[in-house]
Amino acid sequence: MSLGTVQTQAFNSEVVKAVNVEKSKLFSSLTNKSVTYKNRVIIPPMCMYSSTDGFFNEFHLAHYASFAFKGVTTIIIEATAVEPRDRISPHDVGLWSDEHIAPLKRIVDLIRS
Repeated sequence: MSLGTVQTQAFNSEVVKAVNVEKSKLFSSLTNKSVTYKNRVIIPPMCMYSSTDGFFNEFHLAHYASFAFKGVTTIIIEATAVEPRDRISPHDVGLWSDEHIAPLKRIVDLIRS
């Protein structure tokens, strides 16, 4: 799948201009035990309500990859139900069957690449 042209610079120049990079810890590395993060930009979990039958899909792939390609150091995925009845809405993602693993793994592999 092609995600089209991806902005290769770490962050939008307007964002960088708005933050005094020299004084801000936001863009500095952070070490926690044995893990060093290149910056402190973290994407919190957001329910996207874009799933069918609990499966991650192309929307999720593009959504999470866009953050990774822009240099975000940590991405926390959305609420993921372990049983169909535990979903907030019928369009939430899930991991209640082995078939749900591969679509999520595809996203994780792309983010890690």
